[in-house]
Amino acid sequence: MSQVNNNGTALTPTAARRFGEKLALIRRVDGLALRDVGQTAGVSAQYLNNIEKGTRLSPSSRVIARMGRAYLVPDETMADLLFEAKVMSALEQRGVKEPARTAIYEALERLLSESGTPIVTDVAEIIRRMLSR
Repeated sequence: MSQVNNNGTALTPTAARRFGEKLALIRRVDGLALRDVGQTAGVSAQYLNNIEKGTRLSPSSRVIARMGRAYLVPDETMADLLFEAKVMSALEQRGVKEPARTAIYEALERLLSESGTPIVTDVAEIIRRMLSR
């Protein structure tokens, strides 16, 4: 089951939960409260909590970009995280089970990197970059 947001982006509950967990970890490392991020992003703390819990399936890309600015995370990093969630959702919707789903995504990530278009979705790497700023 998936929901579609105003951009037509469908996320499965599993992908939305994983996406939200990553965002919550980034926020906590930054020491930010939901309320503070919500003010910067222009949405309520409850809306953000729903994203982080994976119960708000696929928020708009504009909100995700504003959340990234609140975390001081580059727009492309937030776009990469959303890209991962979309790909994982698409694979799940097509019946691809774990661990094959993750293996396919990791192969795609390697191919993109080899082609000169690397994407960063590893939370440890994102946090490392945050701490070095």
